[in-house]
Amino acid sequence: MPASTNWGHVLGIGILAGVGFTVAFYVAGLAFGPGPTADGARLGLLAASLLSGLLGWIALSWRRVRV
Repeated sequence: MPASTNWGHVLGIGILAGVGFTVAFYVAGLAFGPGPTADGARLGLLAASLLSGLLGWIALSWRRVRV
């Protein structure tokens, strides 16, 4: 691990990895087809992605790299 990073940075990046759910939208469309169930799945995916981005930003903003 580089000297200017710590485990807090690794945690923040791991949380941000939760944003990459674009394939899940495709899979949800295939699994549920058109209708209210697919709409609920899309809404849940958007909410999870937003929450992941927010938590990752918070975790990384607390662990700023000081050079």
